[in-house]
Amino acid sequence: MKAFLVAIGAAVFITVCANLILKQINFSAEATTASPNARVGTDG
Repeated sequence: MKAFLVAIGAAVFITVCANLILKQINFSAEATTASPNARVGTDG
């Protein structure tokens, strides 16, 4: 049980730290997938 709780704590810690690091370097899924060449809303 103790190992499980440590693993959950580590997962939460890694998730929070990764989020902070990615925000600090201005990385976002919106910025990487946005493109003026995308066809959005065409019913074609």
